[in-house]
Amino acid sequence: MIVPTICRPDELHACLESVAAQTRLPDEVVVVLPTARGPCDKVVDEFRERLVLREDRGSEEGIVAAVNKGLVMAAGDVVCLLDDDAMAPPHWLRRVERWFRDGRVGAAAGPLVPPGKRLEDMPPTARWDALTWFGYSYGPRNDARLLAPQRAHFLQEGNLAFRRASIGKIDTRLVGRDERFGDDITLPLLRRGLHVVADPELFAWHAHVRFAFEPERVPAHDHVYASAHNQTYLWLKHFPPWRRPIFLAFGLLVGDRTVKGFGAFLVWVLRNVRRPARARAILRLVAPTLRGRLDGLRTYRAMRRSSDQAGPRDSPNP
Repeated sequence: MIVPTICRPDELHACLESVAAQTRLPDEVVVVLPTARGPCDKVVDEFRERLVLREDRGSEEGIVAAVNKGLVMAAGDVVCLLDDDAMAPPHWLRRVERWFRDGRVGAAAGPLVPPGKRLEDMPPTARWDALTWFGYSYGPRNDARLLAPQRAHFLQEGNLAFRRASIGKIDTRLVGRDERFGDDITLPLLRRGLHVVADPELFAWHAHVRFAFEPERVPAHDHVYASAHNQTYLWLKHFPPWRRPIFLAFGLLVGDRTVKGFGAFLVWVLRNVRRPARARAILRLVAPTLRGRLDGLRTYRAMRRSSDQAGPRDSPNP
């Protein structure tokens, strides 16, 4: 198990307490701490008699850098990621172990439930996510629960388990807060023919930050830019060649729930035409979205050039 932390001692203590209370304890827990020693070091020391703990430093470099440091140290066949401000229910690791007895399963995760709520408090949904051949997607559903496990395309990164041998490292070319870095785990697994599973029983409690396009909310420009860049780059990287131009065209014209295209922006503005201030705020998101798309394309081309110089093309995880 890998737990990256930006040093929130109270949250980290609650996280490790939930790990120590598992009915199936992890073989090891790699905690990635900030470079400078701080109060989280004392938290880790509290659990040394209850958990097999290893540690590395440098979590201030970002979540992807922290996860990659943990992957270097992790020795298990299955790696579980748990955010430092997340808490897993006692059956979580036992449920993970059950899924990965099936050699066809490459990754598994579940919903993030707000602290103080129960899984049953979340409204039910029939579908976790979807990804069409031309690049339209929705999900995963942050605000709902599945009634039963199902195959998926995308998973939450805050409580995610995957096969270590299938993922060498997470791509460090991502920008922002490393939005959508989970796509660099699930999409290559799907390309290899492995199953990605969304299971409601693999939920975790997590006060995650909401960035989605919600009815009464306009996301920050930097998040919109990073989401557009990272989605564009990772999907071009993992889609087969014939899908790439279709995805780019559809993404620019229509888009999806998280990265909108010109058509979606137009519809959104028309729905808010009687609220001029909000309509103007929506229009101001067009430029960072387009810039993110173009920069994501540039990042993909730069990756291909470096891959051509280093070895075979289309390496799923350079």
